Amino acid sequence: MAKRDNAYYVRQLQRDHPQIWHEFQTGVYKTIAKARRAAGLGGQRTRLHELKNAWRKATAEQRDEFLAFLDAEGVTLPLPRPALAPAPAPISSSVPTLTPAPTSTPTLTVGSSTSAPTTGVGFTFARDGYLTPEAKDRINQITDQRGLRDRYGSPKTGVIMREMKPPFSPSDPSLGSALARGTSLKKVMIEALERWVEAHPPT
Repeated sequence: MAKRDNAYYVRQLQRDHPQIWHEFQTGVYKTIAKARRAAGLGGQRTRLHELKNAWRKATAEQRDEFLAFLDAEGVTLPLPRPALAPAPAPISSSVPTLTPAPTSTPTLTVGSSTSAPTTGVGFTFARDGYLTPEAKDRINQITDQRGLRDRYGSPKTGVIMREMKPPFSPSDPSLGSALARGTSLKKVMIEALERWVEAHPPT
């Protein structure tokens, strides 16, 4: 049986509870002990632990169904409602002026399934929302060059999130999960991350 010291719980948090691990890295939890208790590790799990864990692992559809269940039970939550989509612009009756197509080779979009390299970084950065191995290697290379690793050897993704243009919340665990577990990223984050990598060429 593996020794259940701090290193053991660090691996558990990184693998199974990336949100809580990220909150530990950003200072929400001051110690590994507090972080593992929040994840329900190393102690008796309560129903509250189970609810929190299930919510973090649930899909968007499952969360909507759970909120509908709470409504049916008479539980009201002050949850923000999504903003309504803007009304479509009126269609003009005038004939639009046609402009010739550019003669230069268009830049490939992020997430393309093609194997050709993108213009900015010189290689395919992502396919269908998932970072390629080349992209992960380049991010880790920049992380090592700039000393952006915590005492456990994990990338300080909060710093990267703040430096991206546009910046993202340092408490967003998406990038850490994509690097550690191979999960997908939204297109807008991939595009910003690619610009960040392009701004840090190999040395």
